[in-house]
Amino acid sequence: PPPPPPRLNPRGRQRIARPSLPPDINEPKDIIGYYRVLSKLMKYTYPDRRFADDYVYTDADLAALRPVHIHTWMCDGVHGTPTPGINTRPKVRSGTVKNWKKSISKFMR
Repeated sequence: PPPPPPRLNPRGRQRIARPSLPPDINEPKDIIGYYRVLSKLMKYTYPDRRFADDYVYTDADLAALRPVHIHTWMCDGVHGTPTPGINTRPKVRSGTVKNWKKSISKFMR
């Protein structure tokens, strides 16, 4: 069938259709990447535990994380040492660190 004629608003102008929104607009597009970052953090923080790549982290696992764990992991990732000095230069770009922070924040409640 032919498309319906364009609808007009009261002033006689053509209405522009709004794009449909995805089911959950707040859900990140790259959720797999977010899990990858969280998995790296958990494996770094708890080296004695063996997490499978498809492991679903429970609320208890996430509640065990403390700010010092995240800080140490980020310092090690950014500077190559968990305790960087004043003159230690970063080895990754700021966008990477921003992505790490956003990925971890997604799972914190």
